[in-house]
Amino acid sequence: MARARTSEREALLVDSAPEQSHLDPLLAAPGRNLFLRRLREFLSDYVTPPVR
Repeated sequence: MARARTSEREALLVDSAPEQSHLDPLLAAPGRNLFLRRLREFLSDYVTPPVR
């Protein structure tokens, strides 16, 4: 099994507030979830939303 190789240019590090828990990406409300906001921004560069 080969290891994934991610360059520093491809990596996105998000600074979080000190009061955030490591479980916040899983348990925080969507409106207050920094991880989900950053993930949405990241994915919007690669995925086009479906037409409704």
